[in-house]
Amino acid sequence: MSSIFKKLGPATMVAAAFIGPGTVVTCSIAGASFGYSLIWALVFSVIATIFLQEMTGRLGAIKGMGLSDAIRVGLSNRYLRTVMTILSLLAILVGNAAYQSGNITGATLGLSELVPGDFSMAGKNLFIIWILGSIAFILLYFGKYKLIEKTLVILVSLMSLIFLFTVIVLPVNIFEIFRGAFIPTFPDNSLFVVMALIGTTIVPYNFFLHSSAVATKWSGAEHLRTVRADVLVSVILGGIISILIIITSAATLYVNGQEVTGLADLATQLRPLLGEYSTIMLSVGIFSAGLTSMITAPVAAAYTVSGLLGKQSSFGSATFRLSWFGVLITGVIVASLGIKPLLLIQIAQFANGLLLPVIGLFLMIVMNQRDLREFRNGWISNTVGGFIILIITFLGLKGILSSIQVL
Repeated sequence: MSSIFKKLGPATMVAAAFIGPGTVVTCSIAGASFGYSLIWALVFSVIATIFLQEMTGRLGAIKGMGLSDAIRVGLSNRYLRTVMTILSLLAILVGNAAYQSGNITGATLGLSELVPGDFSMAGKNLFIIWILGSIAFILLYFGKYKLIEKTLVILVSLMSLIFLFTVIVLPVNIFEIFRGAFIPTFPDNSLFVVMALIGTTIVPYNFFLHSSAVATKWSGAEHLRTVRADVLVSVILGGIISILIIITSAATLYVNGQEVTGLADLATQLRPLLGEYSTIMLSVGIFSAGLTSMITAPVAAAYTVSGLLGKQSSFGSATFRLSWFGVLITGVIVASLGIKPLLLIQIAQFANGLLLPVIGLFLMIVMNQRDLREFRNGWISNTVGGFIILIITFLGLKGILSSIQVL
């Protein structure tokens, strides 16, 4: 077991990216609103993530470059390269800005429960949003964000273990869990949540971040087995945690018919294990997950933009700083608009799901380039990858049409 964990590498970032406030909130609402019936969306998302991240890992190990570099220098067709670069920039910047607003809102949601104060909740949240934004700016500007990273990761890991132990003590319906995991259903008004579950698991910027990290850590075909094991173990562990959150929510909130309007309602699912401390623990966990993500998301966007533009990827680079600052300040502004926190977090995940097919298609194009030789996508990878992109595109378009009809 110890030898397996020693081999874990860049894919742990992929898993960490979807164990953030968006996952906790979206999975909790999915369980509270629809019981076990949407677990299949997470199962699909985990399988899709494994297939797509295996491609990014293979790209990094074989070509020794990330997806952004592969788009910029690896495509011979100048027009295709230009189009893919522009669309990738837009998708990453827009997607990460939306994701960032969810991260900031999640961190604020957690911290507001822990910080005493008599002024209005709206005023308190606005104050916390800008304080957190300022802290993130200082840490990113001076490149010191790793100072608090390990502590926050430990707190997020503790929250994940609590969900595991909560499932153990809860009276769950095993038959309903398996039916929800393997029989896709769309209960009324569930499509938005389905897309949010997909968007919180298959994170577009992870394609760029993971491929670059693999290229730095491992080089050569002899490492492919390790790369694949890293993806498989990390993503499955992350997926299990997400599924556990749906199960705890379904076994408590859904069974009791409890409506979710705030963090205190979400914390009810942990009460069987933690009792009166459930709200405090969930608040600490969501705050930690949000703050970790609101620091790493702008960095991931900056690395991606720098790679696509062929600029230096360092904290002192003007392009790098402008990229992370743009994502950070946009997230802060959107989070300050007063949109209901739980709704805003879901919207951020939904937006991620809509942008995913664009980046997924570009990944497929890159992975079919001839210079990858025998390591190009085979018919299985292309068939499964194409199916994943088609399904997500269909769900996204259906979600947009449903939203237009409601309006």
